[in-house]
Amino acid sequence: MLYPSRLWTKAKNSEELESLVDTWLVTLEKRGCANVLSMGATGVAQAFVQSLSAATFHDGHLEFGMDPADMHREISVSGLELNDASKSKLYFRVGIHKDNRPFLVVSSSSEVYACDGGCRSDPIPISPSGTKIAVMLTKPLTSILYIAPNRKHLTQLSGLMPRLEK
Repeated sequence: MLYPSRLWTKAKNSEELESLVDTWLVTLEKRGCANVLSMGATGVAQAFVQSLSAATFHDGHLEFGMDPADMHREISVSGLELNDASKSKLYFRVGIHKDNRPFLVVSSSSEVYACDGGCRSDPIPISPSGTKIAVMLTKPLTSILYIAPNRKHLTQLSGLMPRLEK
């Protein structure tokens, strides 16, 4: 949602501002943030941060859907809540290697697991100090990262992914 659109227009008066806020809220809700929006102002802030990293909640996991081709700048997000009973706090960072290839560093306040683009690799535990994960370009394009509190969920998800070209 970093690209120019109706979400980034300049409001000239209070009516336009109200319309812009409504557009943001509907957009965030439709992009998988309905549960966090119900938390009030904190939820709205979290939903906005999720949108910047193209993160969406799905049944039992969080996906980061950034396009690897667009990952040419560093970004970090901290305190993102995993939508589960443990209320895990996630830290997510996109870094850039010297050769301009992106990589991810993820850490969590509680036990969670992650797998890379298309869940091509087995799920790995995320350490509180940070786990580095390579960004995999998949064809067809899939999310670059999947995170869940349950390893089995990610293993099952991997089996549902389309066959990927190497």
